[in-house]
Amino acid sequence: MFSQTFEYALRCVVYLARQEDAVLPIRRIAEATEIPRDYLYKLVPALHRPGLVSTRRGKRGGLRLARPADAITIFDVLTAVEPWERLQGCPLSNASRCARTGTSRRLCELHDLLDQVADSVERRLKSITLADFVRDGTVAFGEFQPHLAGRPQGRAQRAPPKRKV
Repeated sequence: MFSQTFEYALRCVVYLARQEDAVLPIRRIAEATEIPRDYLYKLVPALHRPGLVSTRRGKRGGLRLARPADAITIFDVLTAVEPWERLQGCPLSNASRCARTGTSRRLCELHDLLDQVADSVERRLKSITLADFVRDGTVAFGEFQPHLAGRPQGRAQRAPPKRKV
């Protein structure tokens, strides 16, 4: 449902939220969150533009959150890196009976259902802040644990092949 870019952006800002007000080098953030460093460099402008992170150049440079963790929602992170667009046209190509114009909505059943789902997801993402992750301890960054992000821990060790004697 969500892109790899959004996942990486979320990892980055949650990690920064756990570090409170520290300015952290991108190299350290990338290593701790298992985001490819080059990918993280490309994400920085997208997170900086809407004021989610601030940057500092130089020897002690890096990133930090630009606002308090309780003032940044998951929806803010999502819309920083990818557009959030509601379904405009009828999924059944039924434009004559299904339309959204201004404040009036005459949507077919399928369009209405999808619109309600999108509205529910949007409201939920707007209700969760980065502080919720830090406060609940549901994300163990700093000691980043990939299995929390749906990734297996470490690489599976393959047993050496058995030799015929």
